[in-house]
Amino acid sequence: MIARIAAFVLTVAFGLSQAAAGLFDDTPAPKGPPAAKPSPEQPSNAPTGDGIEIPGMEDLKEAPALGGKDPAPTGDFAQGVEAYRKNEFAKAREHWHVVAEQKHPEGSHNLGVIYEHGRGTPKDEAAAAGWYRIAADLGVPEAMNNLGRLYARGRGVPKDEVEAVRWLTAAAEADFPPGQFNLGIAYLAGRGVKQSDPAAAHWFLKAAEAGYAPAQFNMGGLYYAGRGVERDRAKAAHWFQAAAKQHDRGALYNLGLLRYRGVGVAKDPAQAAKNIREAADMGLAPAQNQIGVMLANGDGVKRDPGAAYRWFLIAARGGDAKAKRNADAVKAALDAETRRRAEAAAKSFKPKPPPAPPTVATRQH
Repeated sequence: MIARIAAFVLTVAFGLSQAAAGLFDDTPAPKGPPAAKPSPEQPSNAPTGDGIEIPGMEDLKEAPALGGKDPAPTGDFAQGVEAYRKNEFAKAREHWHVVAEQKHPEGSHNLGVIYEHGRGTPKDEAAAAGWYRIAADLGVPEAMNNLGRLYARGRGVPKDEVEAVRWLTAAAEADFPPGQFNLGIAYLAGRGVKQSDPAAAHWFLKAAEAGYAPAQFNMGGLYYAGRGVERDRAKAAHWFQAAAKQHDRGALYNLGLLRYRGVGVAKDPAQAAKNIREAADMGLAPAQNQIGVMLANGDGVKRDPGAAYRWFLIAARGGDAKAKRNADAVKAALDAETRRRAEAAAKSFKPKPPPAPPTVATRQH
């Protein structure tokens, strides 16, 4: 028999423990509060869950190519948009070059996207930065944001975090949500600007209120940890739920854990399992381990040790530290055929991608 977990362990090493990872590549991860220890009555060989955590703040967000109205009499901008939507990138580049040479703002920005990603032409980040700068100087917030990204990483331009913040600030003040989010990341990390949790919260909140899921996710983290805002678990749950509705896997996972314990939101183990399962399906290793724990115990779902073993194997492959031990804990109680099916299913697992954003954004003015 598989020993049931005596107490579901909710680790509160939540904080923004990897707040700047991936944004400025050499930023060390700030330490969060220590993890809660398992309760004494919990068997040492019983499956254990991960806890509420943010697996890493989102990387700097990019603005895609722009669609919208075509003020150019030649119609080349619109033809470029149509070609881009068909993945005819070389043709799109030709059309956008025509209007960009005439200082067309969106056409210049779109050429930056083409050159940054090497679509229909060899990748050239220096050329991308040049076109982004032209568009940024012409008032395109998407280009301000993308130019700031390049300066933050030293791609196509010398690395200059102060210059990065200057452009991200311009994008943020133009009410561009990804720019507001990215500026929040800079304040949270203290790169190119004095570190300030309240300033980070200010910009994240603006983007979150505009419906930007990564910022909603981060506001949930700030409210849970009490960083830059007064700690408020109900508001944390609110923002995680907002991001979860947009299929943010980290928000789904965190919301599920809050629902399981009734922290900041009504206790609902069944709905918690659904949230955590969705995050697991999307490839989040802590969620995969957690749904395994719930299946092993029958918490919020029908008890299914075979399915639990499968999820533990998947989570272990994804790097979850507890999952390997959890797999060993349930494996011994399974018959050979159940183990074989679970191992085969784990081996063939492929995460479901989140809904794809549009390849060409139409600006709404």
